[in-house]
Amino acid sequence: MNKSLDIVSDGSTLRLKIIQSLRAQGFRVRNGSVLPPKDLSKERIRELHETAVEHRIERAKEGLLRKETELLQHIALGNEIAPTKIYPRLVEVLPDSNEELLFRYASLHWSIPVSSGYGRRLRFLVVDEHNGKLIGLVGLGDPVYSLGPRDEWVGWTIADRRKRLRNVMDAFVLGAVPPYSFLLCGKLVAMLAASDTVRREDKRCQGKTKGVRNLFVGGDVTASCDPPRWDAPYWPLLSA
Repeated sequence: MNKSLDIVSDGSTLRLKIIQSLRAQGFRVRNGSVLPPKDLSKERIRELHETAVEHRIERAKEGLLRKETELLQHIALGNEIAPTKIYPRLVEVLPDSNEELLFRYASLHWSIPVSSGYGRRLRFLVVDEHNGKLIGLVGLGDPVYSLGPRDEWVGWTIADRRKRLRNVMDAFVLGAVPPYSFLLCGKLVAMLAASDTVRREDKRCQGKTKGVRNLFVGGDVTASCDPPRWDAPYWPLLSA
């Protein structure tokens, strides 16, 4: 058997499968280039990522399915919310904690796959003190170093970036979950991301005199801030 021919055959088969998958998701493949659809509306962006979201949910099932009933106890019903009594509290998410399970579970509901962040990471649940239910998520991480559009928008030179980027964090997930998302709580969560609580925790983690001073919602804002529409049963997810 000729192993070289087998490798070429396997490579061609894999390439074909990748192209077929990309086209099924809505991407265009032209002359070796992968292009997005001409219509890049918010709804179309969601559709492009449906396959990746479904894959991420499937991978999470083994670890979270048996916990789903318990995790749902942290999700409010509409009649459990008193808009005039909402009192947000930031709860830090530590590794291997119940808070981490809830963070992972809630982030699966975003309409675009949520990144795990880069380098230093700060993760928080935003909880309503009035009823103990989850309002939303804050996930911050180190920014990508070389990102031309960001530097151009801010007005940084290469020297500026080298000096100042350490004082910036990207929001890799940021937003409210239903039903709080219908009460403009996404804006509340975004403001809390720049709160003194977050700054102090970043300062403690860095062990330096300065913590995060600037917040950048990295990449497509849809990916970070926009949970899916409420046009289908939202909870539960894994056992549905």
